[in-house]
Amino acid sequence: MRKRQSRGKASPNAATKLKLFTDSAGYCQNPECDNEIFPKGFENFPHIAEMAHIFAATDGGPRTDMKLSKEERGAYKNIILLCANCHTLVDKTPQKHAAELMQSWKLEHEFRRQEAFGWRAPIHLRILTWSNESKLDFINRTNSVVIPEIA
Repeated sequence: MRKRQSRGKASPNAATKLKLFTDSAGYCQNPECDNEIFPKGFENFPHIAEMAHIFAATDGGPRTDMKLSKEERGAYKNIILLCANCHTLVDKTPQKHAAELMQSWKLEHEFRRQEAFGWRAPIHLRILTWSNESKLDFINRTNSVVIPEIA
């Protein structure tokens, strides 16, 4: 049996975990993946979800940001819920899965969930692009607005 690594304050608290699972709506938050995190036939195995840190939980991990405190590393806005396959992929290929990309996945998943319940984001909020500064921006035809932090 694999021993779980303790990340202390970089681990999400119970409220953060609950919000992550609720916001997932039962699916991996990678928009290119349609894996259900509570698949049928897994009655004796509760889920296949994994909480992935957007910026690494520890120094030297994938997408490390040394400026973040342990509390910030365990905060909701720094964690995305992925299936086990996607979590492994993003952590083994961080050069292809930058923090900005993972933040965009989380935001896109939020919009998809809201649309499923009848709220539709304005078109300029649904078109995403990269700015020259490598920050994700919302864009419409006339101006750019920097993406708000995910709370």
